[in-house]
Amino acid sequence: MSGAGSSTKLGLRQEEYSPLIDSSSKRNSHETPSSPQRTTNGSSVPRRTSRSTSRGFQTSIRSVSRAGTGNGEVLEVHFASVEQKRIKWWKDAAITGLFILSWFLFATILSVYNKWMFSIKYLGFPFPLFVTTLHMIVQWGLAAAVRRLWPARFKPDVNPSKKDYATKAVPTAVATSLDIGLSNLSLKLITLSFYTMCKSSSLIFVLLFAFLLRLEKPSLRLIFVILLITAGVLLMVFTTTSFSLGGLILVLSASFLGGLRWGLTQILLKKRDMGMNNPAATVFWLAPSMAVTLSITSMAVEGWIRVWNDPFWERVGIFKSLFYLISPGFIAFAMVMSEY
Repeated sequence: MSGAGSSTKLGLRQEEYSPLIDSSSKRNSHETPSSPQRTTNGSSVPRRTSRSTSRGFQTSIRSVSRAGTGNGEVLEVHFASVEQKRIKWWKDAAITGLFILSWFLFATILSVYNKWMFSIKYLGFPFPLFVTTLHMIVQWGLAAAVRRLWPARFKPDVNPSKKDYATKAVPTAVATSLDIGLSNLSLKLITLSFYTMCKSSSLIFVLLFAFLLRLEKPSLRLIFVILLITAGVLLMVFTTTSFSLGGLILVLSASFLGGLRWGLTQILLKKRDMGMNNPAATVFWLAPSMAVTLSITSMAVEGWIRVWNDPFWERVGIFKSLFYLISPGFIAFAMVMSEY
């Protein structure tokens, strides 16, 4: 707590009082003052107690008022009741649940759209790596716009150094881009249901890389979870009616890179000095390297001369084709903003 450039700690334990600080001088009409309980820099800090009835029982609300800061200012400090804590918990849970549901929604839409785009039975655009490259460019532009419009929330004061970017951000970008690119490439060879079943194996690799990068401590419970998921994936693969070895290798490779991706991303998010502690900043710094990685892979595997000479452009039309290819980038950006 501070005032006029100076700060003074009240010396109160958070686990005991859980304060909500309010610098205004408003009083609660139901509160009654009591004798001073603690002192701060020689100023007495009275404790005031009130009772509120909720669900048939009384809950004590403690507050500390008129706490001197040593520079003439007086702060009024209020402490949350049990009911207020309960309301805050449910509010946070609702917001988190909303983000989880939105991620599932956007991920489902994107998977179905990509299958429709790349399958020869439907739209039939045969170059998924080229499309994913365009998506990275779209996401970078959207991240830059978000940082420009809401700099206080999405534009940290620090930027990654050249060394940190090369040694930490670039490996994360390469793993992320190959994870997404190989996943889209596999949709040309396997069904969406088979892709979804195999992609669930990414949880195995996420836990393995969490152990290797020391983000999680190995335990029998987590090892049992890995074995259980592995057995489930194997059963699904062996019982599928439409099997493609090439598609299976691609999606399992994507799952492996996905585990590495999330381990490295977790490390990035913990380092606040790199300026990637929010999703828009992370996408802004990673998307250019992801686009470069995917463009090189696309040129090597698909060949951009073949991309531009493909009859798809004449069959569908230039502007309609660009709309079909670019619009999923907006869905992907919304999904990324939800998953972080």
